[in-house]
Amino acid sequence: MDLYEILLQRIVLLTDEYLQLKERVKELENETRIKNSTAPRIIKMRIEKAK
Repeated sequence: MDLYEILLQRIVLLTDEYLQLKERVKELENETRIKNSTAPRIIKMRIEKAK
């Protein structure tokens, strides 16, 4: 029974860590999305010679 309890505690701990990491990844993705949407962009312009 002790082994079962230890295993169960470990599973709960790993699940909690996984959920925390998943939440952190979501936050980082949102930060990256915001950063990319507000970052200055280089737009190539096509200049045609006047005839």
